[in-house]
Amino acid sequence: MKNLSKLILFIIFTILISCIKPVKIVVPDNMQNIPAMPVVGTEKSWRLDFGGFHAYNIIDSDSRIFLTDARNASYDIKSFEFMMSTAGGTQYECYCEFPMKSLDDETFRCMFQNVYNQFDIGKLTDRSLSTSSGEITIEGYYEFEGMKSGSKKVLVGYLFMDSDNTIGLVDVSNTNNETVWIDPSLDLHKQIMVAAGSTSLILKHRKWYEGFYNNIDQETSLDSF
Repeated sequence: MKNLSKLILFIIFTILISCIKPVKIVVPDNMQNIPAMPVVGTEKSWRLDFGGFHAYNIIDSDSRIFLTDARNASYDIKSFEFMMSTAGGTQYECYCEFPMKSLDDETFRCMFQNVYNQFDIGKLTDRSLSTSSGEITIEGYYEFEGMKSGSKKVLVGYLFMDSDNTIGLVDVSNTNNETVWIDPSLDLHKQIMVAAGSTSLILKHRKWYEGFYNNIDQETSLDSF
Protein backbone atom coordinates (compact mmCIF):
# COMPACT_ATOMS: atom_id res chain seq x y z
CA MET A 1 0.00 0.00 0.00
CA LYS A 2 2.86 2.34 0.90
CA ASN A 3 4.60 1.54 -2.38
CA LEU A 4 1.38 2.17 -4.34
CA SER A 5 0.91 5.56 -2.66
CA LYS A 6 4.48 6.62 -3.54
CA LEU A 7 4.03 5.44 -7.11
CA ILE A 8 0.79 7.39 -7.48
CA LEU A 9 2.41 10.53 -6.05
CA PHE A 10 5.35 10.14 -8.41
CA ILE A 11 3.03 9.77 -11.43
CA ILE A 12 1.01 12.82 -10.38
CA PHE A 13 4.21 14.83 -9.85
CA THR A 14 5.54 13.80 -13.27
CA ILE A 15 2.27 14.78 -14.97
CA LEU A 16 2.21 18.15 -13.23
CA ILE A 17 5.81 18.89 -14.22
CA SER A 18 5.11 17.99 -17.85
CA CYS A 19 2.10 20.34 -17.92
CA ILE A 20 3.99 23.34 -16.59
CA LYS A 21 4.76 25.87 -19.29
CA PRO A 22 8.45 26.73 -19.72
CA VAL A 23 9.46 29.82 -17.78
CA LYS A 24 10.82 32.75 -19.76
CA ILE A 25 13.33 34.81 -17.84
CA VAL A 26 13.18 38.61 -17.96
CA VAL A 27 16.57 39.89 -19.11
CA PRO A 28 17.55 43.02 -17.12
CA ASP A 29 17.58 46.30 -19.05
CA ASN A 30 21.34 46.69 -18.74
CA MET A 31 21.85 43.23 -20.32
CA GLN A 32 19.48 43.69 -23.25
CA ASN A 33 22.22 44.60 -25.74
CA ILE A 34 24.48 41.72 -24.74
CA PRO A 35 24.29 38.73 -27.12
CA ALA A 36 22.51 35.70 -25.68
CA MET A 37 24.52 32.45 -25.79
CA PRO A 38 22.25 29.38 -25.71
CA VAL A 39 23.86 26.36 -24.05
CA VAL A 40 24.27 23.40 -26.40
CA GLY A 41 24.42 20.00 -24.75
CA THR A 42 21.73 17.55 -23.67
CA GLU A 43 21.04 16.21 -20.18
CA LYS A 44 23.42 13.24 -20.62
CA SER A 45 25.98 15.14 -22.68
CA TRP A 46 29.61 15.00 -21.64
CA ARG A 47 30.12 18.45 -23.20
CA LEU A 48 28.43 21.87 -22.99
CA ASP A 49 29.10 24.76 -25.38
CA PHE A 50 28.10 28.42 -25.41
CA GLY A 51 29.79 31.24 -27.28
CA GLY A 52 33.50 30.50 -27.41
CA PHE A 53 33.45 28.47 -24.19
CA HIS A 54 33.50 24.68 -24.08
CA ALA A 55 33.01 22.48 -21.01
CA TYR A 56 33.90 18.82 -21.52
CA ASN A 57 34.87 15.65 -19.61
CA ILE A 58 31.94 16.38 -17.29
CA ILE A 59 31.91 13.62 -14.69
CA ASP A 60 30.81 12.95 -11.13
CA SER A 61 33.74 12.65 -8.75
CA ASP A 62 34.71 11.89 -5.19
CA SER A 63 34.36 14.76 -2.76
CA ARG A 64 37.49 16.73 -1.88
CA ILE A 65 35.79 17.80 1.36
CA PHE A 66 35.54 21.50 0.65
CA LEU A 67 32.31 21.51 2.63
CA THR A 68 33.74 20.65 6.04
CA ASP A 69 31.07 22.85 7.63
CA ALA A 70 28.31 20.70 6.13
CA ARG A 71 29.65 17.22 6.90
CA ASN A 72 27.35 16.61 9.87
CA ALA A 73 24.24 17.49 7.91
CA SER A 74 21.61 14.90 7.06
CA TYR A 75 22.02 15.29 3.30
CA ASP A 76 24.58 14.03 0.79
CA ILE A 77 27.34 16.08 -0.79
CA LYS A 78 27.34 16.01 -4.61
CA SER A 79 30.68 16.49 -6.39
CA PHE A 80 31.52 16.90 -10.05
CA GLU A 81 34.35 18.11 -12.26
CA PHE A 82 34.91 19.24 -15.83
CA MET A 83 37.43 20.81 -18.15
CA MET A 84 36.77 24.20 -19.74
CA SER A 85 38.50 25.69 -22.76
CA THR A 86 38.12 29.07 -24.43
CA ALA A 87 38.48 30.37 -27.98
CA GLY A 88 41.97 31.59 -27.02
CA GLY A 89 43.08 28.07 -26.11
CA THR A 90 43.22 28.53 -22.34
CA GLN A 91 42.16 25.45 -20.35
CA TYR A 92 40.90 25.15 -16.78
CA GLU A 93 40.39 22.17 -14.52
CA CYS A 94 37.14 22.78 -12.65
CA TYR A 95 35.81 21.05 -9.56
CA CYS A 96 32.61 21.74 -7.58
CA GLU A 97 30.59 20.32 -4.73
CA PHE A 98 27.32 21.19 -3.04
CA PRO A 99 24.88 19.65 -0.52
CA MET A 100 21.84 17.91 -2.01
CA LYS A 101 19.50 19.90 0.18
CA SER A 102 17.71 22.55 -1.88
CA LEU A 103 18.49 24.55 -4.99
CA ASP A 104 17.79 27.68 -2.95
CA ASP A 105 20.60 26.72 -0.56
CA GLU A 106 23.54 29.02 -1.33
CA THR A 107 26.19 26.54 -0.18
CA PHE A 108 28.38 25.86 -3.20
CA ARG A 109 32.16 25.48 -3.52
CA CYS A 110 34.20 25.36 -6.74
CA MET A 111 37.79 25.73 -7.85
CA PHE A 112 38.91 26.71 -11.36
CA GLN A 113 42.62 26.03 -12.04
CA ASN A 114 44.41 27.22 -15.19
CA VAL A 115 46.35 24.17 -16.41
CA TYR A 116 49.08 26.41 -17.85
CA ASN A 117 49.43 28.82 -14.91
CA GLN A 118 49.44 27.52 -11.34
CA PHE A 119 48.87 31.03 -9.99
CA ASP A 120 45.67 31.55 -11.96
CA ILE A 121 42.99 30.10 -9.67
CA GLY A 122 39.35 31.05 -9.31
CA LYS A 123 37.52 30.07 -6.11
CA LEU A 124 33.75 30.11 -5.84
CA THR A 125 32.52 30.13 -2.24
CA ASP A 126 28.72 30.16 -2.03
CA ARG A 127 27.91 33.44 -3.83
CA SER A 128 31.41 34.94 -4.05
CA LEU A 129 33.88 34.27 -6.88
CA SER A 130 37.46 35.25 -6.04
CA THR A 131 39.79 35.60 -9.04
CA SER A 132 43.12 37.18 -9.94
CA SER A 133 41.16 39.80 -11.89
CA GLY A 134 38.98 40.78 -8.94
CA GLU A 135 36.02 39.73 -6.81
CA ILE A 136 32.74 38.81 -8.48
CA THR A 137 29.49 38.54 -6.52
CA ILE A 138 26.75 36.14 -7.58
CA GLU A 139 23.12 36.95 -6.78
CA GLY A 140 20.01 34.84 -7.23
CA TYR A 141 17.66 36.16 -9.92
CA TYR A 142 13.87 35.77 -9.72
CA GLU A 143 12.36 37.84 -12.55
CA PHE A 144 10.36 35.97 -15.19
CA GLU A 145 7.50 36.76 -17.53
CA GLY A 146 4.01 36.37 -16.08
CA MET A 147 5.26 36.60 -12.48
CA LYS A 148 2.40 37.74 -10.27
CA SER A 149 2.92 40.44 -7.68
CA GLY A 150 3.27 39.00 -4.20
CA SER A 151 3.79 35.43 -5.43
CA LYS A 152 6.50 33.21 -3.96
CA LYS A 153 9.95 33.91 -5.38
CA VAL A 154 11.17 31.30 -7.86
CA LEU A 155 14.90 31.05 -8.60
CA VAL A 156 15.31 31.31 -12.39
CA GLY A 157 18.90 32.45 -12.77
CA TYR A 158 22.00 34.10 -11.34
CA LEU A 159 23.47 37.56 -11.84
CA PHE A 160 27.23 38.14 -11.80
CA MET A 161 28.10 41.50 -10.28
CA ASP A 162 31.37 43.48 -10.38
CA SER A 163 30.81 46.10 -7.68
CA ASP A 164 27.44 47.58 -8.71
CA ASN A 165 27.71 46.56 -12.36
CA THR A 166 25.95 43.50 -13.80
CA ILE A 167 28.51 41.70 -15.95
CA GLY A 168 26.81 38.35 -16.55
CA LEU A 169 23.61 36.35 -16.28
CA VAL A 170 22.86 32.65 -16.49
CA ASP A 171 19.32 31.44 -17.07
CA VAL A 172 18.64 28.11 -15.29
CA SER A 173 14.85 28.38 -15.34
CA ASN A 174 14.50 25.43 -17.73
CA THR A 175 16.88 22.51 -17.20
CA ASN A 176 18.70 21.46 -20.39
CA ASN A 177 17.63 24.70 -22.08
CA GLU A 178 19.86 27.28 -20.41
CA THR A 179 21.27 30.57 -21.73
CA VAL A 180 24.28 32.65 -20.72
CA TRP A 181 25.00 36.37 -21.14
CA ILE A 182 28.52 37.76 -20.55
CA ASP A 183 29.47 41.40 -21.08
CA PRO A 184 31.91 41.32 -24.05
CA SER A 185 33.58 44.55 -22.89
CA LEU A 186 35.08 42.75 -19.86
CA ASP A 187 38.71 41.72 -19.92
CA LEU A 188 39.10 38.14 -21.17
CA HIS A 189 40.06 36.64 -17.83
CA LYS A 190 36.95 37.99 -16.12
CA GLN A 191 34.81 36.66 -18.98
CA ILE A 192 36.36 33.23 -18.46
CA MET A 193 35.60 33.31 -14.75
CA VAL A 194 31.97 34.25 -15.39
CA ALA A 195 31.77 31.42 -17.93
CA ALA A 196 33.23 28.93 -15.45
CA GLY A 197 30.83 30.10 -12.75
CA SER A 198 27.86 29.90 -15.15
CA THR A 199 28.81 26.38 -16.24
CA SER A 200 29.13 25.27 -12.62
CA LEU A 201 25.69 26.63 -11.72
CA ILE A 202 24.11 25.01 -14.79
CA LEU A 203 25.62 21.65 -13.85
CA LYS A 204 24.60 22.09 -10.21
CA HIS A 205 20.95 22.46 -11.25
CA ARG A 206 21.12 19.57 -13.71
CA LYS A 207 22.76 17.24 -11.19
CA TRP A 208 20.40 18.26 -8.39
CA TYR A 209 17.37 17.35 -10.53
CA GLU A 210 19.07 14.15 -11.70
CA GLY A 211 19.70 13.15 -8.07
CA PHE A 212 16.16 14.11 -7.07
CA TYR A 213 14.54 11.91 -9.70
CA ASN A 214 16.99 9.04 -9.09
CA ASN A 215 16.18 9.15 -5.39
CA ILE A 216 12.45 8.85 -6.10
CA ASP A 217 13.09 5.93 -8.45
CA GLN A 218 15.24 4.14 -5.86
CA GLU A 219 12.71 4.60 -3.07
CA THR A 220 9.91 3.30 -5.29
CA SER A 221 12.02 0.29 -6.34
CA LEU A 222 13.01 -0.60 -2.76
CA ASP A 223 9.41 -0.39 -1.54
CA SER A 224 8.36 -2.86 -4.22
CA PHE A 225 10.23 -5.70 -2.49
